[in-house]
Amino acid sequence: MSRTDDLRLRDILESIDAVNRADALLRAHPQDAEVEQVALDAIHYRVFTIGEAVKGLSPDLRDAHHEVPWSDIARMRDLIGHHYYKLDPQIVRATIGDPIARLRAACAAILAERSEPEDETGFLLSDPVNAKRLLASIERLEAHGEPKPERSD
Repeated sequence: MSRTDDLRLRDILESIDAVNRADALLRAHPQDAEVEQVALDAIHYRVFTIGEAVKGLSPDLRDAHHEVPWSDIARMRDLIGHHYYKLDPQIVRATIGDPIARLRAACAAILAERSEPEDETGFLLSDPVNAKRLLASIERLEAHGEPKPERSD
């Protein structure tokens, strides 16, 4: 079964979040060579996954969003997959930060455009930050009982 554009966009978002976690780990342990190697391997894999997901997006979706550098992303995947021996970690690290943040924002916006109203809750909950906020709100409600309606005096 082929994956839909929506699933591929979610794969991209999930991989970007994983890249950001690995990058945070790198920044937290700048002098640890072992952490650096593991984090860079994770980043390479997730950037490869992003490129693979981009290659699987329909031409209609890619054509509708020329503002996203789809072909550059696919070429990065090819570099990692076929020319790994030439790969300079600094090249891959240059793709994280602002470029990957822009890609995340674009993919989230595209997915939000395409989401049906009944799907928006699931999409929002797929973001760990939103899920934690919702869980905290539910726990507060359970701890303090039902919220009291605001009084209108």
